[in-house]
Amino acid sequence: MKKILLLVITTLAFAYSLNAQTPYVYRESLKAKADQGDAFAQYALGLQYLTTPGVEETNQLAASWIRRSAEQGFLEAQVALADLYRRGQGLPQDFFQAYVWSSIAALRGDAYAARLKVLLAEKLATPQVKQAEDLAQAWKPKR
Repeated sequence: MKKILLLVITTLAFAYSLNAQTPYVYRESLKAKADQGDAFAQYALGLQYLTTPGVEETNQLAASWIRRSAEQGFLEAQVALADLYRRGQGLPQDFFQAYVWSSIAALRGDAYAARLKVLLAEKLATPQVKQAEDLAQAWKPKR
C-alpha cells in the first residue's frame, strides 16, 4: 500500500511539475494516452481514479484501467491489481487472482509481490496455489 501511495504522489507531482495543469486536465490527457494503449498512462489514470474519494464507480474504473496496464506487462500495475483483488476494491475479492498477479510480479522481481504471495498462499488450497503458479509461469503480456 505504501508503494502504491508513493507512486500516486510521484505521478501527481510529476504531472504538476511538467504541465502545471489542473488534475482534471491532466486526467483528460492521461485518458487520451490510455485510450491509445499506453500502459503507463493506463496505470496512472487508474491510480487517479483510485484516489478519487467516495464513489464505488471510480474504484471500478481504477481497476479496469490498472488491469489493462497489468495485462500489457506494466509491473507496478500487476502489483496494484493483485492488491485490488486481495482487498476487493473495484472488483470482487478474489484471492486466487490476487495470487496469480502477485506471482507474475514476483517472477519479475518485485519484492512486495513476493511477500504478498506468501500471505495469499495461506488463503488458498494447495491445488489452487499450484494452478496459480502454473498460470503465472505461462503468462505473456498482451500487446
